[in-house]
Amino acid sequence: LAAPNEKPKIVPFPEGELFVNDMALHGNTLYVTVTNTGSIYALNVARPSQLDTAGLKPYVTVPGANGIVIRGDTMYIASYPPDGVTTQDNVIYRIDNISTPVATKLFDRPGQYDGLALSGDGAACISPIGSIRKSAITISERERPNC
Repeated sequence: LAAPNEKPKIVPFPEGELFVNDMALHGNTLYVTVTNTGSIYALNVARPSQLDTAGLKPYVTVPGANGIVIRGDTMYIASYPPDGVTTQDNVIYRIDNISTPVATKLFDRPGQYDGLALSGDGAACISPIGSIRKSAITISERERPNC
């Protein structure tokens, strides 16, 4: 927006990273999920007009990393099986402290989780692929639902 006449910057991803899916911004860092490998990358976007595309760095790996959302310093990642075969690893993950990425399962109900959004009252709204039904779970620091 600061330079509307400039061409968009193309950020090359490593070989094999085929299904770049979702993005979330935290401060000056853009996090990007890649579903086919489960990779999540971080890119400093503090100066978009002078973006260092070589600055794309691996952040963490989550099986089938798909939808992503951040609240405060906590990241939530929806997992979708890229081959369409759901396993026990296809759940919603949570990283409690974005500066030290350790992904843990938020709950143990496998599915084909796609989009992910957080409501103002603390509920995570999860939308599984192939269904118009939307699920919601309440997130708190003291409890992790066993759905």
